[in-house]
Amino acid sequence: MNRVTNRSKVNIKWLTVSFFAVCLLVLVPFTTAYADDPDDPATADPFELVLADDGVASLPVFKGPFPETENMRFLSQVDPDDLGALPVPGVWAKGMMNDLWGWTSPNGEEYALATNSGGIAIVRVTDPANPVFLGKIQSQNPEDFGNIWGDPATFGNYAYFVTEIDDSSIVILDMSGLDALGPAPSPDYPLPAPVNFVAPGGYDGSHNIQINVDSGYAYLAGVHLKAGAANNACGADTPARFNTLILDLNGDPWNPSVAACLDNVGEHDFYVVNYSGPDADHQGKEIAFVFDGRDREGQAMGNPVGGKTLIWDVTDKANIVELASWRTPGLVFSHNGWTTQEQDFLFIGDELDELILADWAFSAFFAQPVAEPTNK
Repeated sequence: MNRVTNRSKVNIKWLTVSFFAVCLLVLVPFTTAYADDPDDPATADPFELVLADDGVASLPVFKGPFPETENMRFLSQVDPDDLGALPVPGVWAKGMMNDLWGWTSPNGEEYALATNSGGIAIVRVTDPANPVFLGKIQSQNPEDFGNIWGDPATFGNYAYFVTEIDDSSIVILDMSGLDALGPAPSPDYPLPAPVNFVAPGGYDGSHNIQINVDSGYAYLAGVHLKAGAANNACGADTPARFNTLILDLNGDPWNPSVAACLDNVGEHDFYVVNYSGPDADHQGKEIAFVFDGRDREGQAMGNPVGGKTLIWDVTDKANIVELASWRTPGLVFSHNGWTTQEQDFLFIGDELDELILADWAFSAFFAQPVAEPTNK
């Protein structure tokens, strides 16, 4: 079992954003703005819940054009049902999306890897105005509650997918033959490409995956582990609800090995970089920005606000060092994040502020300086 050594002192800049729609947009060198039409049900009140016949509330599929877009133009949208998304009984009355990643083949073809409540859909988006659905990898347990969460990432010609379905495996897709595929005949069409299912280190499902393509390591957040010290890489008799697994993809990306297991940390997401930012003391190191979701200590004291974010030095997988840990004022749930290209600002997404603070209204952006990762 690996442990995180605490060495508190970090400085970075951050920002919090909330997103509700997945669509294809293109950056354009001018500003375009659209206004809502209150008489058009496709654009009016997009966050109004819709009750299905079974009484389950769902957000509707929001059709574009979208309001107040800047330097972007809406080009196309594919309904989740057309990507093989399925209802989740008691949660979603219709199929819904849960995450998205992109990949460009060696020949320049572009693809969207769209995880949803029915599995994983692969869509060719080389022509973004005319997306082509190629097929899906079916959920390992359709209609299971864990299907509401899923996440994709890529390394070389391989894609990796995780989900919170209990007793599930990591799905690895060999994408080297995608360019030769034509349109799928139906939303439930199985993607005709090699797929592997692996569960290293007692893996039993997870919330998220982030891959540092420069180092060749995959970081899995919110990992469920099999019970029994002999059955998981953390050596825990009774594993915590959320753990971290770090996988080495360099030797065999089709069957990766465990590089580290960290118990009861890394609840939600990572952003990992080979650091080249302004702090000379950390240049050349592999640095992980850790979005640990809710502030468990604060919630235990009755405070729902204060999502927790951390910074780790993960250069030595056997000796991971915590450089910083902090709570952002006004942030409810540290959901995800990304740095600027200069690695001096960190942008943090807040997931639950709309529910707790703003009653489903958009929240403001948060920005945090991190120019010195050991002076926070």
